[in-house]
Amino acid sequence: MEVLEGIAAGVWASAIVYVFVKEILNKNEAWWGYINSSFFVGTVLGGFVLLKISVEQEKSLYHIVTLGSLLSGFFTLLFGVMPAPFLSLLLSFAIGIALQISATCSYTLTQTAVPLEKLSKVLSATLSVSYVTVGLSVLLLGAVASLNVTAAFLTAGGLIVISGCVGLFLRNYALAN
Repeated sequence: MEVLEGIAAGVWASAIVYVFVKEILNKNEAWWGYINSSFFVGTVLGGFVLLKISVEQEKSLYHIVTLGSLLSGFFTLLFGVMPAPFLSLLLSFAIGIALQISATCSYTLTQTAVPLEKLSKVLSATLSVSYVTVGLSVLLLGAVASLNVTAAFLTAGGLIVISGCVGLFLRNYALAN
């Protein structure tokens, strides 16, 4: 799931979002900032939501990670095909909420599943793989975006939805065994 979502994350590189703003939304560069700001406000709100429901969410972390992936993938797919600027802001905001909640719960799962003496190595390895994946993703999705920016967002959204489906499969497999 981490690798698939890491590959998809490259679509949010500034250059790709800027091309989307210019070519699809037909807006100036200020809208690039509005979309980024909307996303980050969503991540902050997602963090506050987790603070409020922290006790309840501990019981269903796997479900929250999977739901967050599915929602952020769905919202990314919609973002890629919506030429409406204000709807793009709303979708960017929703993506921020879903990704923040999913990522935080994923980190929590890792922290609770790994013995304390191995945790720093596991988190370091996870972040290293994540950074390499996102870096390669920017190259890959940048190339796709240079041909068709909508295709880049559809690719990213599809990868995130696949990640959510992998999460569903793994959760169901774990419950069955």
